[in-house]
Amino acid sequence: MTGEWWVAIIGFSAFERQTLESYFRVTAQHGLHSSVPAFAVTHDLSLARWLILDADQPALIQGVAECGRWHDCLLIGGPAAPAGAAGWQPRPVDALQVRRTLVALHQRRAQHDLDPFMSGRHRRTSGPCARARQQASQQRGAHPFGSVEGYSNAVIAASDFHLADVLIISDDDLEWRPLLATLSRLGYTVRHAHTSQGGLTMVHQQPWQFVFVGSRLSDPSPFEACRVIKSGPHPHQAPPVVVMLSPSGSALDRVRSLFAGADASLSTNSQGPGLMALLSRHDNTFERVFEPTAPMAL
Repeated sequence: MTGEWWVAIIGFSAFERQTLESYFRVTAQHGLHSSVPAFAVTHDLSLARWLILDADQPALIQGVAECGRWHDCLLIGGPAAPAGAAGWQPRPVDALQVRRTLVALHQRRAQHDLDPFMSGRHRRTSGPCARARQQASQQRGAHPFGSVEGYSNAVIAASDFHLADVLIISDDDLEWRPLLATLSRLGYTVRHAHTSQGGLTMVHQQPWQFVFVGSRLSDPSPFEACRVIKSGPHPHQAPPVVVMLSPSGSALDRVRSLFAGADASLSTNSQGPGLMALLSRHDNTFERVFEPTAPMAL
């Protein structure tokens, strides 16, 4: 869209994110300062021209460096501005000042013809200085990321947070493979069972926080398997959160899942925001790490 640039907001509290997102949305809708670009928020880092980064979270610095986008970052917070970043501002977050800084950065880069988007190439940058990298690496296990859709922090400090084990019981490749890939990327330890009987055996072998039950299982059926899982016994911990997978996500499927004792129903056609909201609702660790922006819904 002409005259409008995409920005991604990485990190920050829910209040700070809402402040920035609301400001960019209002300025874009009302066409304020039409002589300069209007910025809009995106969750796709590959589309974002600029990254607004919470500098009080060193693990995020490492993640951005691995993406090769350090010179596209406007950092907010932290004790000082790490060398090589596009810009830096102290806290508290000032949305108007953020926008003014982005405009200045855009104009300066356009004048020097350094913008990789203007040249049609996504140029990989060198990343932060050695001191900044050392600070970020102190938070071990930083997870590389390519999207911030549905959550504000797209990396996990593995030394501080441990996301629980997840079991997927499904015999449909189109159902379980995307789910396994997404959960693994988010930091969960995921195992998979191809049959109901195999899945029920694994349920009783170790504790699980989440069990995703496929829609095409037989002997026993998905709903029968759900009842068995929820009824126990569970000597190691409370019953796991059982999520019924549904190809349609219809109201009938949700009702049937509810009567089977499931904790949630997830449409396999819209696993993105729905999955993030579900994980945040039932996993306190995930909620602290990712601070989801999507509505919480069953």
